[in-house]
Amino acid sequence: HGFHVVHYQIIHVSLLFIRNSFMFVPDDYQARANIMWAGTLAHNGVCGCGRREDWTSHGLEHELSALYGVTHGAGLAVVFPAWMTFMASHRPEKIAQLGRRIFGLGRNMYASTDRDDDRSVALRTVDCLRDFFRSIGLPLTLGELGIANPDIATLTRKFHEDKGLPFGPYYPLHEVDTASIYRLML
Repeated sequence: HGFHVVHYQIIHVSLLFIRNSFMFVPDDYQARANIMWAGTLAHNGVCGCGRREDWTSHGLEHELSALYGVTHGAGLAVVFPAWMTFMASHRPEKIAQLGRRIFGLGRNMYASTDRDDDRSVALRTVDCLRDFFRSIGLPLTLGELGIANPDIATLTRKFHEDKGLPFGPYYPLHEVDTASIYRLML
């Protein structure tokens, strides 16, 4: 676990530093290069080596891009916190783990034996992530993405046509679950 934790923490600290310099000096080439490097580290597969990953949130976002033409990053800023909020009730230990390791939340950086504590930390993790997204000007709701009346039934149907039923390595989503997550984005 050590390498993965350090890897994620380096990415997080880099993004905080970059956010502060990038937001104040948007033409800063070095800040732009660093954010691209952090993105490469986050998505080159190293973080997931030997681990079970869950990319369900990306699949949920792909349907938003397909139906409404939103950019992937902006869509993920809306999707990921909604998915995490749903997961806080179903696999709180996974979301709490992120909060403990990246945001320093909770009593124990590595684990808790208390499911209620995990859920509480998981929900605080969602708040921390939303605060970060807000601080860099990303949208947090479908309305902020310019989607006033999303067709949740179509989004849900297309997601499961593409991914199968149920889908999700951490928690298998059925159509009712998927629709619930999309509603959390309103």
